[in-house]
Amino acid sequence: MHKTLSAIMGQRKAPGEGIRPTGATLCTCRPGALTRRALGEMSRLTVNSRCAHWILLPLICLALLASFSACAEERSDYLAIVVNSASPLENVTSAELAQIFKSQKTRDSAGARYVVGMRETGCAERAAALKGIYQMSDSEYEKYFLQATFAGTVQAPPKVFAGAGAVKQFVASAPGAISYLRASDADSSVKVLKVDGKAPGDAGYPIKIQ
Repeated sequence: MHKTLSAIMGQRKAPGEGIRPTGATLCTCRPGALTRRALGEMSRLTVNSRCAHWILLPLICLALLASFSACAEERSDYLAIVVNSASPLENVTSAELAQIFKSQKTRDSAGARYVVGMRETGCAERAAALKGIYQMSDSEYEKYFLQATFAGTVQAPPKVFAGAGAVKQFVASAPGAISYLRASDADSSVKVLKVDGKAPGDAGYPIKIQ
């Protein structure tokens, strides 16, 4: 009995030796292997991220180009010639339009005197009217009406209005009023004329805003 106990006591292991917590898995990986595995995973994620970047970048560029194109198309509008809703005018030629705006033709077929309205200096609508109707620069326009007023062939230069709202109010309130608007700004308060038989937006319409 004493011998057996001594043998058992002699085989007793040091505290903690060979003890493994229940359910625990002994890791047999070396620290270097763990580091290489982690670096490999990080490298794989980095490569995937770069691939996604190069895939998404062209798509983003295409979306931006489409957006810029849509904006450019929207800005390139047509200049609508507008008159009072009671005006007998429905269609004018480019030559007649120039005569009216230059005050060379002063009355419509009903006898109403034309009152021309212009937009303020520097706006795109005015630039389109100068190019498409007057075929003048701003300085040539000012010189033309200064000389015509001095010579007495024109009573006064066209009235100037700031903004589409002011133009519509002017045209709607004066029987002989004639002016212009960006086509997208025109509404039922004014009448839009055809020019050379074409409405704004038709192929070949002669007056565009750049």
